[in-house]
Amino acid sequence: MISMDDAKIVLAPHEQRLYDCVSKACDRWFKDVSREIPNSYVRTEANVIYNLIATEARNRFGSVSHVIVTENHEQILLYIDDALVVRFKKVDPGLHTACNSTQRSFDLEEGQISIPGLPDLEVVTVGYQLDAASTRLESVYIFHGRVVWSYELMAAASNLVSLPITPAPAAKVVPISLAKPRVTPVAKVGSDGDR
Repeated sequence: MISMDDAKIVLAPHEQRLYDCVSKACDRWFKDVSREIPNSYVRTEANVIYNLIATEARNRFGSVSHVIVTENHEQILLYIDDALVVRFKKVDPGLHTACNSTQRSFDLEEGQISIPGLPDLEVVTVGYQLDAASTRLESVYIFHGRVVWSYELMAAASNLVSLPITPAPAAKVVPISLAKPRVTPVAKVGSDGDR
């Protein structure tokens, strides 16, 4: 099992992007989209916010080296540095997710996942909470498994500078069934120094 300290080392370069995926999606929901569907059901709110998070994740991580963006089972996952898988979920105050009990959801809750063509990695969740009235983003956490460890991402991200994001080309997102580990070819150098 990965420790919180080891996970923080892997995630540190990506924390602002992870936070922005959630915060920008929630901002869009509260400022724009929710006005188009007033009195929406809680399920609608969660589904739309998740779709907005997925769009943000594609745009913010699609061109980042050492990150593979995959989508399957109506879920977006980020494979980071061949060390961790990141998923996004709405959570309650105890950091519990609301999902249907399936083997896949159980594996994700336990912090593990196995997908053909990709290495078996541990899963961490970027969980977000809305305020009691569902009118604003309350907090964002990163946690492992059934909350073996957790830390608040908002506090870590508040010290970072947000950079403008250029949307990534859609071709970067690969279906899980076609995903393959990245291999970087090594260029050979000749005796005269030319490649």
